[in-house]
Amino acid sequence: SKQREMGRLQLLGTVVSKKMQKSAVVQVIRRMPHPLYLKVISKRKSFIVHDELDELKAGDRVKIEECKPLSKNKHFTLKEILIPYPSQLPPPVFKDLPATKYAKKNDTRLGLFR
Repeated sequence: SKQREMGRLQLLGTVVSKKMQKSAVVQVIRRMPHPLYLKVISKRKSFIVHDELDELKAGDRVKIEECKPLSKNKHFTLKEILIPYPSQLPPPVFKDLPATKYAKKNDTRLGLFR
């Protein structure tokens, strides 16, 4: 998920927040073995990314590229959207399932029965 092109660092990540204008928070997950125990662990780092066209949505898988500092915390720009997050998915409806002791037939708090 980490490579350099023309001296600029490129990373793959997931958009976790899109509450700013022309900016987004992208989380990059690196998987590496622990130095002593050799168990594979995940390290997460969040980057604030410049999105000029304001086209990102939370959940998109993106490639970001290092650039000159655009603000105090913004040092990456959007290179491309690899996998867009599905925008409109209908909520799941489970009407055929029998009622259990955890979700009664008339209980709508869990969203299982409508």
